[in-house]
Amino acid sequence: PNIAPAIVGAVAKQSPAAAIMAAATASKLQPKQVTAIARAAAVAAPSHAGGIVKALCKLVPNAYRQMALAVAEVAPDATDEILAGLSAGLPAPFKAGLDAAIASYKGQGLPSVAAVLDQTPNMDNATLRGPTIGGPYVVPSGTPTNAPPAFPVPPGGRDYARP
Repeated sequence: PNIAPAIVGAVAKQSPAAAIMAAATASKLQPKQVTAIARAAAVAAPSHAGGIVKALCKLVPNAYRQMALAVAEVAPDATDEILAGLSAGLPAPFKAGLDAAIASYKGQGLPSVAAVLDQTPNMDNATLRGPTIGGPYVVPSGTPTNAPPAFPVPPGGRDYARP
């Protein structure tokens, strides 16, 4: 299991165009290692940093911050691509907050991925959850009552034969 980042790095080094697919495949198999996988892919293929972040955000959205920071650490010249990948890969409510933070720079150079993420509102990991199984719990209304039997019960209880 701990070899996934090394494999992704080796594949991305041999074929940088395959870095995104290799990172996505490894992240599906080892989602807990998504940050190390993203870092390994970005080290070997820094020109694909934005695509790596986009693909992995779609697969493991609750690790977006750690993943983006890890990629930005090894590909510091790809800030614009990393933020574009985040914007494209995150769910809609988070995309709006990120786009607003990026727009606040008004054409000036973006300082760093970390600075933009620190200024982004509504990017709480607790709200990034996967789907739940089943409907919501609904509390029964009223007080519980005993329902009358659907068939007549003979007086004296049931008629069981003694052994």
